[in-house]
Amino acid sequence: MPTPELFPGIGTFTDKLVSAEPLYIADYYTENLHQIGAKFNDFYNTRRLIKYEIKDYDLAPLRDNTLGLVVSFNYFLIKDANFIVNWAKEVYRVLRPQGHFIFNFIPDSTVQGI
Repeated sequence: MPTPELFPGIGTFTDKLVSAEPLYIADYYTENLHQIGAKFNDFYNTRRLIKYEIKDYDLAPLRDNTLGLVVSFNYFLIKDANFIVNWAKEVYRVLRPQGHFIFNFIPDSTVQGI
């Protein structure tokens, strides 16, 4: 199932997603993508791992209704609700029907979140 990891950071979870076919990683900074790719062998890094530099709320390189799963771990933790909703709208555009968007966040509208 085609799967992108949005904002993979230092790649903490990327190696857990290698069963995705293909696996995309997308971030604001190309340098981050190259550092994560370097964690893998040359074949996987250059032929199996697809890297995209993205801009805010824009997954234009990915086609509509093509992805079964989109993941983003630990990036939305400190973002506000509008940021998360805007990204969710863009992710929804690229997800297949019945696709899933998995992410984590801390709700700032609760005492526990604050």
